[in-house]
Amino acid sequence: MKHLINIISIFAVLLLSSCGKKDPKEMAIAEGGVISPEGDGFSLTAPDHWKFIKDLHDEAGLQIGNERREEYFIVLSELKEDFAGDLNKYGDVTAGNVADSLLNASASEPKEVSLGGLAAIQQQITGGIENTNVSYLHTVLETDTRYHQIVCWTLKSKESVAIPLFEKVLKSLKQTPETDL
Repeated sequence: MKHLINIISIFAVLLLSSCGKKDPKEMAIAEGGVISPEGDGFSLTAPDHWKFIKDLHDEAGLQIGNERREEYFIVLSELKEDFAGDLNKYGDVTAGNVADSLLNASASEPKEVSLGGLAAIQQQITGGIENTNVSYLHTVLETDTRYHQIVCWTLKSKESVAIPLFEKVLKSLKQTPETDL
């Protein structure tokens, strides 16, 4: 009888724990990989091997990637009316902030690109942080009411695979309606 009670108790715990909702930031990305950060005015398609990741950045509206492959992708957004400058200035300031956080930082020249019909500026930034060499693909883009900073990073040794993957994800970007949050 005691054995049966233990089995019932274990079953009850498993049943109750499976009834709760999963935190969306712990879930795998749905098949097809289309993600639309809430209200931001765009969607993108993530690789099947990526998932939502917690704690990459406190203010990021989207945090995805693959920790095993050291591929990380975040989106930080702010209202255009809160920033005193245009997209070029936003790119300079935000890329400067990334470079300032690195030791021996170097950056490619910013290049203008179009992502899903949206104006964007992109550059690669490399350097060291806590004895680790990293490579960033830094992109800023402008929607009707917001500036978005998309920061992708990996280990320096993995950039030949990760940077083209980040570029592919960015090229999948499509404009969607913005909403007030």
